[in-house]
Amino acid sequence: MSARPLYPTLVVPDTWTRECHSIKDYRTLNDTEVVNVDLQSPEADMVRNQHFAFQEPQDGLPRIIHLQRIQQCARYNKYKQKKTDLEHKNRPGGGAVGILGANEKWLWHGTGTRDPLTIVKSPCGLDHRWSGAGFYGKGVYLAEKARYSNGVGRTRYRYKVPRTNHYQLLLVRTLVGTPKVYTGNAVDRGLKPETPAFRYNKYPGGDRLMVEYDSVQGGPHCPAVSGSGGADSLVYVVYNHDQVYPEYLVTYEFVQQRQAGNKVEYKDDTGWNAYAHQPTQTVITNYQHGVTTDFPLVMNGSHYTLNLQNMKQKRLDGFNTFRD
Repeated sequence: MSARPLYPTLVVPDTWTRECHSIKDYRTLNDTEVVNVDLQSPEADMVRNQHFAFQEPQDGLPRIIHLQRIQQCARYNKYKQKKTDLEHKNRPGGGAVGILGANEKWLWHGTGTRDPLTIVKSPCGLDHRWSGAGFYGKGVYLAEKARYSNGVGRTRYRYKVPRTNHYQLLLVRTLVGTPKVYTGNAVDRGLKPETPAFRYNKYPGGDRLMVEYDSVQGGPHCPAVSGSGGADSLVYVVYNHDQVYPEYLVTYEFVQQRQAGNKVEYKDDTGWNAYAHQPTQTVITNYQHGVTTDFPLVMNGSHYTLNLQNMKQKRLDGFNTFRD
């Protein structure tokens, strides 16, 4: 008689190359697969669109050069179970507040000096118990925008790949649920999830039922400095490692640009090169502020879209011009 599947109803994302529902032994269930993702795929575009755009004052613009998907069935199963729990806890009805369900978001996380692959392959993954105290106590800190997780100046949360000029961040599925919200530059460094300060009355207009918040939302903050600024972002903190699933490891480098007369140039191993078709300064400015990654352009009578995220220009009348 053969063993039964351990999680026969577990459904994984459509992008995964691994099916978890048929696994019959725990060793395989806990294996971590790291799968390369095609940078020209819709999946890669989805990652780029998660507020990845930013600019380093000295280094230039980030460009993703390698993207990997993390597939770990046991941890994803715990994440899905937690998502179901939060959907039930935060369901509407009876005048309840905090009815956001699981409130799932894609958020960025930098692992600092620790290799992110070592972390995602560990039994607990991103574990708040190993975190240092920050703006809102000990927890897993995540950011809406990659520029915060990249860091700025001497405060760097990104991981630097040894002997390269490449950097890595994790893009994390996160269950925010009902967050305790701090606005502006407000912080609470002594916050602990097991204290009354981390509870709210679910039915303020009727029966009193005190329940825990599921996370913290703060800011926008700058790296290590409370309040808004050049590398700021909304910051989220969770205190339960089952509320996070690091799904993508993003490796990137910086591409320098400069204004040379009436041309915009980029720098690679061969030196400074002019783009095949010049973006306007308005395009560059909008991109730096994260408005979007694609821009409609008309140059010399031809129509284009310009994507500075992957340094590609596409001519819309049937002819493509690429400059990597």
